[in-house]
Amino acid sequence: MSTSNRPGDIADAFRTQLRSSAFVRWGLLLALAILILGQWYLHIDGWASIPATDVRVYAQGGRWALERWDLYSETFPSAFNGYLPFSYPPFGAITMVPLGILPDAWIFPVWTLVSVACLLAILVVSFGPLLQRMPSTGSRVGAVCLGLLLIIPTGPVSELLPFGQIGTVLTLACLLDMVGRTWRLPQGVLVGVMTAVKLTPGLFIVHWAVNRQWRPALTSLTTLVLCWVAGALWLPTSTATYLWGQRLILNPTARAARPDMVYNQSIGGLLARMNDGQIPALPFAVLAIVLCALGLAAAAIAVKAQAPLSAAAIVGLTSVLVSPVSWSHHAVWLIPALGAIIGAATGSRRIVLGALLLAALYYPTRGWMPLEVSLHFREVWFTLYCLTIVALAAIAWRSLKGNTQAF
Repeated sequence: MSTSNRPGDIADAFRTQLRSSAFVRWGLLLALAILILGQWYLHIDGWASIPATDVRVYAQGGRWALERWDLYSETFPSAFNGYLPFSYPPFGAITMVPLGILPDAWIFPVWTLVSVACLLAILVVSFGPLLQRMPSTGSRVGAVCLGLLLIIPTGPVSELLPFGQIGTVLTLACLLDMVGRTWRLPQGVLVGVMTAVKLTPGLFIVHWAVNRQWRPALTSLTTLVLCWVAGALWLPTSTATYLWGQRLILNPTARAARPDMVYNQSIGGLLARMNDGQIPALPFAVLAIVLCALGLAAAAIAVKAQAPLSAAAIVGLTSVLVSPVSWSHHAVWLIPALGAIIGAATGSRRIVLGALLLAALYYPTRGWMPLEVSLHFREVWFTLYCLTIVALAAIAWRSLKGNTQAF
């Protein structure tokens, strides 16, 4: 027997290959390719079964706004649950007029292109420090395209796109207002507009006020008021119904689906599942205030650490946590959180932590059949939001204290 074939020699040769940068690099690329293909395979069948529910309602709301009809007097046809209501403020319907004037066959393709374009922009903003380290424009473009292939099959995005939800547009607008300050548009305008469309970004206004950033806070608040005044002037009946008739501003779940559905991964959903399908008002208010306070405190740490991307992600995730209804595909803010955790990829622990978060994002929002959703889903995404906020705050805290070696 040749001595070169001894088990010890074989093990030594394998270890030598493992240490080879080329061996490791190609092995990681192969594993990554298998991961991407596997995730696309798991999701692509499910996409066909999820019709463009949300964007159909948006378009119909835009059409009714164009005709100045009461948005809240009826429900709109939907391919998913028969009929669904328009639940956003009246100004939100006005912003959907461009969708409403499109032919039905064009609505979903056009909206999908808009959503993917916003997703690309979110990746560029969120992973800016990492992209800046790359040697050429071609490598940056390739990295962003690879990131898009990785992100689309994740839980939030893989459902947001087929539903036609507004999440990528909303996230990008607020993210640019918090981080992308390279233009002349006053800071706060985009958050104000998005709050006028959907209430949850209003937490960014509170965040600015807490950190005594009065100019963006007042700018966003002024923009919000102007947008709602414009909505009231164009849709007075809808505004009266929204504010006083059905009081949707105080009870946004009145026109939403059942809040106890497991896909509602907010504190409201958690309480509804413990309370026979209804959100108890007092416990919800108390816990929402506590979560808001904790989230805003964590964001304040990020502001002091000069980490605006982390602050934006924390506030965004907190808004998802405290909303009465936050479907799992609303959590687009996990993408900026991933970028904030990885940073410039200069610390091994941050890379590992980012890889763990990315792996968690592949957790299926619709369940691994034939397992029942109730056995494995429950509060998984709610817990992930909380853990992500804690991780971002911890990184910011260590940076603030000058201890960055661990990350």
